[in-house]
Amino acid sequence: MANLVSTTITGTLDTTSTITGPGSGISAINASNVSSGTLSADRLPTVPTTKGGTGLTSIGSADQVLKVNSGGTALEFGDAGGVTDVNMVVVTSTSTYTPTSGTKFFLVYCTGAGGGGGGSRQNDSSGRIAGGSGGGGGTAIKVYDATEMGATAAITIGSGGTGSAGLSGADGGTGGNTTFNPAGTGATLTGNGGTGGASVTTDGSNVGFSGNGGSASGGDVNVTGQSPALGLDQVASSTTTGGGCQASQGGNSFWGGGGTRIYQTNAGGSTNGNNGSQGGGGSGSTSVNQTSDRTGGTGGNGIVVIMEYQ
Repeated sequence: MANLVSTTITGTLDTTSTITGPGSGISAINASNVSSGTLSADRLPTVPTTKGGTGLTSIGSADQVLKVNSGGTALEFGDAGGVTDVNMVVVTSTSTYTPTSGTKFFLVYCTGAGGGGGGSRQNDSSGRIAGGSGGGGGTAIKVYDATEMGATAAITIGSGGTGSAGLSGADGGTGGNTTFNPAGTGATLTGNGGTGGASVTTDGSNVGFSGNGGSASGGDVNVTGQSPALGLDQVASSTTTGGGCQASQGGNSFWGGGGTRIYQTNAGGSTNGNNGSQGGGGSGSTSVNQTSDRTGGTGGNGIVVIMEYQ
């Protein structure tokens, strides 16, 4: 077969016609006229992004995605980014927290303990006494990134204030402070405990003052615990003639948890206060026409809740 050099061929090549050789000089082939055939994969070029391709010659690793690079100049395979999993860690005792591997961001709630409820002591047999209820613990709320969190965080959980016995004359105890101190560059959180409710030891009809809610510091948002309402030494009842007295519900923390209110009818009797939970204050105790001594509820211990975003 002869070699064609600098030759223009016109006409139609039928199925029996064959052209061999490198064909390096062939140009301007009308693609619409190529009706069949297979082009070897090693002959395919890398298609640039300007032509709708990726500009890449291989695929990435498992679970990676195709994305624009940081310089905005090309495509690349890499992690998808964003949040792929969320994990909750609840801490109720003093300890060291170690983040779960791969966590990118942390949302931390740090709540102080609730104050204890006040006691009630009736020194004669004719009167209504309600001890004051304890205040709720404060809560500091903050978002940390991995650098701000660091490798660990030291956590101190405040203990609930002790409920007071009316005979002692002391008020309910103040709740302990809860702290969250990351080893990284982030700020320390403090949820301060609520103060205790006042005890009542005098004769007659008396109500003790309730405690104040604890403050908080260090957070992006700092929530003060609830200060309970004042109890009542005479409250109407739809079921009991003559009514009775009532110690108010303990102050709520961010999580609620105030000890439930105590109601004592005028028929006589005495009741201890109810304990708080999750930083809520204990409720005061009550005594009606009694000489017995009753104790306020204990405040709820502090708590730290960590939301890990991976």
